[in-house]
Amino acid sequence: GVYYNTLVKMDSHLIKYGVISSEDLYKDLTEWHWMYISGRLHKPVLLLNNNNKLTKALECNLHSAVLCSLLLMNKKYFALEELFMQITRLSYMGDFRMLVGEDRNKIENIVKPNLSHFRKLYSSIINEYLEPDTNNEEMWRLRVSMFVCIKLLA
Repeated sequence: GVYYNTLVKMDSHLIKYGVISSEDLYKDLTEWHWMYISGRLHKPVLLLNNNNKLTKALECNLHSAVLCSLLLMNKKYFALEELFMQITRLSYMGDFRMLVGEDRNKIENIVKPNLSHFRKLYSSIINEYLEPDTNNEEMWRLRVSMFVCIKLLA
């Protein structure tokens, strides 16, 4: 499992951090076994420790998030912000708190102020699977087919 400490004061900031075994971390990042840590790591975070195996697992998780989100969106053209919203939405899809008690704007509140961080986090994956629309620079489209997205997720 994951052990979380929330609302920890660090200088003038409130932070939260989690502790998880390496085995469980890799399992969730590469297989979405619980979708707990993997979902949190779809969003920009500060990693305090990193190694080659972790980097590969994180990349696998981000690729899966993009491909799954593209399939769920099922759109020919979309703004990157829409993609980032769908990616963020993935980790909350099964969370009952989103139905009661949680801020209805939670997804937007996470994505909008962090758009530049999302762009940086997903830049290489975006360039691999997407291309800008030649008629509208704000819109993007798939460089690969939906079938390819399904095959890559398998």
